[in-house]
Amino acid sequence: MESGKIPQHFIDDLLARIDIVDIIASRVKLKRAGHNHMGLCPFHNEKSPSFSVNQNKQFYHCFGCGVGGDAIKFLTEYEHMEFVQAIEELARIAGVDIPREEKPQDIERNKQQRALYDLLKQASEVYYQNLKSDEQRDKAVSYLKNRGLSGQIARQFQIGFAPEGWSHLKDALEAKKAPKELLLLGGLTVESDKGKVYDRFRNRIMFPIRDARGRYIGFGGRVLSPDEKPKYLNSPETPVFHKGKELYGLYEAKLANRQLTRALIVEGYMDVVVLAQHGISYAMATLGTATSSVHLERLFKILSDVVFCFDGDNAGRNAAKRAMELAIGMLEDGRQIRFLFLPEGEDPDSLVQKEGKTAFEARIHNATPLLELIFSQEKEGIQFDSLDGKARYARAVLAWIRQLPLKSLTRPLAIKRLADLTGLDEDQLTLLEAEQVAKRGEPAVTAPTQQQTSHSEDNSAPDTGVYHEAPYRETRIVMPATASKKRSTLSTAQKLVANLIRQPVLLDQLSLDSNLQNSEDGDLQLLFEVHRLLTERQKPQSEPYLTCSWLHDRGLKDALSPIEKSDYFWLPKPGTGAKASDWILAEFETNRTELAHYLPDLEYLHLKNRMTNHTSEVTDAERKRFNELVITRKHRRAR
Repeated sequence: MESGKIPQHFIDDLLARIDIVDIIASRVKLKRAGHNHMGLCPFHNEKSPSFSVNQNKQFYHCFGCGVGGDAIKFLTEYEHMEFVQAIEELARIAGVDIPREEKPQDIERNKQQRALYDLLKQASEVYYQNLKSDEQRDKAVSYLKNRGLSGQIARQFQIGFAPEGWSHLKDALEAKKAPKELLLLGGLTVESDKGKVYDRFRNRIMFPIRDARGRYIGFGGRVLSPDEKPKYLNSPETPVFHKGKELYGLYEAKLANRQLTRALIVEGYMDVVVLAQHGISYAMATLGTATSSVHLERLFKILSDVVFCFDGDNAGRNAAKRAMELAIGMLEDGRQIRFLFLPEGEDPDSLVQKEGKTAFEARIHNATPLLELIFSQEKEGIQFDSLDGKARYARAVLAWIRQLPLKSLTRPLAIKRLADLTGLDEDQLTLLEAEQVAKRGEPAVTAPTQQQTSHSEDNSAPDTGVYHEAPYRETRIVMPATASKKRSTLSTAQKLVANLIRQPVLLDQLSLDSNLQNSEDGDLQLLFEVHRLLTERQKPQSEPYLTCSWLHDRGLKDALSPIEKSDYFWLPKPGTGAKASDWILAEFETNRTELAHYLPDLEYLHLKNRMTNHTSEVTDAERKRFNELVITRKHRRAR
C-alpha cells in the first residue's frame, strides 16, 4: 500500500460516488422500508430489525445499540479495517486511484518501509522453508512435535527455524539482492564492534510477527537448548516494528473469526499457537512488554470483551494488579474486561493440552469481571466485621471507582453495590466519591436519569436528522427542553471546539492569533488544531457525529473525549429549529468574547516562560510584545 496523506476532497468525492446501501447490502440483508433500508444490526444480537440505512443521506444508524456513520465507518467497524484500508476498499469498488499528498521526506520514509515489509516477508519465507528442508531441521521439528504442534498450525502461523551458523539468513537474503544496510535496519542482522555482521537469530524456533493488516514486521525466536539465553529474543525496534503497540496473534485471530468479539491476552507465543490449535482462536500476546493503553484501545476498536489470563502465583497476581490499574479507566459502557487466573504451576499451553478446549473455555466464560475482582481483592487483609474495616474498605474501593470513565453508568451501579456490601448510605458514599473526584477537578458520579437511558423508537429519525447520539456506542442522550440551563465543566476553548463541530460555518468568524499556537494550554492547542483541520476540509460535515468521527481518524479522539462526554456538546444542534441555531450562535459569541479577554493573559504567560527558560531563542518582536503586555496588565490592575 502506498502511504501519504489522502486529500480530504478525494474522500468526500469518493463517498459521493459510493452508494452505502450497496456496500452494506453485500454484507447485511436489507429490506426497503419507506425512505430507508432496514435489517438486523450486525453489531449486536437482535430479533427484530432496528438497523437503518438512509440512501439519501448515505448514513446508517441502529436504534438498538446506537452505532452509526458513513460507508467508511461501516467498513472500519464491520470488517475491522483501518481508516486507510477502508478508503482503499471503496476506491477499488469505485474503480479510482487514490491521490497522495507527500513531502519529500515522507516519500523516502515510505519507500524504506515498503522495502522493509518486503524484506521481512522474504526472511519469514526463508525461516519457514528451513523448518521443512534444512539439514538441521530434525531438532526443530522434534521440539514442535513434543510441544504438541501440528504441521497445519505451524503453517497457519508461518512458524520457522533459524539454524545454527553466523550467516545463514544473511547469505540467503543477500543472494536475493537484499542490501546489507536494510538487513541491519530490519533487525535481522547485528554488527559487532569490530564491524563483523552476523545473523541475529540462530538455533531458534522462529515466530513471525504480523501487524493487524498481515504485514511482516518482526520476529520472536525461542531457544532450542535450555542452556541458551535469553529464552525468547525479539526483533529490536525498527521503522516498522514497535513492540509496545503490537499484539502477536491479532492478525491470525481476525483471519480465523469473521466477527472477532473477544480477545484472550496471554503471555507467550507458544500459548497463542497451542490455544489456536485447540480451537481457541482469539488468544493474543504482548511482545515482552506489559499490556498498554495502546493495546487496549486497538482491541476495543474491533471487539468488546477482553480477558486477561495470568498464572495463579504471586507473579501472576502482581501482573494482574498492573493490568487492573491500566484497565479501570477504559471500562466504558459496552466494554467488558475480565481476569482469568490459572492453577499454580500451569500456563495456557500446558492446561489446554491437559483438559481440552471445552474445559478451558469454561474457565474463560467464568473469568472474573474487573469490578468483581476489585471488590473481592480489596477485602483481603481487612477485618470486614468492624466499622473501621468497612470504612477502610469503602475508601479503597471508592479510589478505584473514581477512575472509571466519567459518563460510565457503571459508576453509580458500583456505588450501589458498595453500599449493599458495607451497609453504608448510598448517598453518603456518592458524596464521599464526589469529594475524592473534586480534588482532581472532575464531575462526581450521578445516578442515570430516565432521559439519559431512553431510546427513540421513531424509525423516521434518520430522515429528519433530529436524533441526538453519542459516538462509539455510548448511551444516546435525549436533551430536555430546558437544555440552555445545563451547566458545563468545559473550558472556554473546549466550548468553542464544540461550537465549531456543531456549526462549521462559524469557522470564518473565529480569528486565532498564530503566536499562541504553541501555547502550553492543551485546550487552546486543541482549538487551534480543530480550527485548522475544519478550515482545510473543503466540504465541512454538518452532522456532529460524522465530524467527530473524522477528527478521531486524525488523532484527536482522546483530546475530544471530554467534550463529547459533556452534556454541553449534545445540546440542540443545527437543523432542530431556529431557536437551536440562535442558542449556538449566542454561545459562540459569549465564548469568543471570553477567549478574547483570556488570550492576553495566556500570551503573557507564554512569553514569560520563553523569556525565563528560552532566553536565547526570544526574538526582538517577542520582547517588544512582552513589554506591551506588562504595561497593559499594570494599567488593568490600577483600574
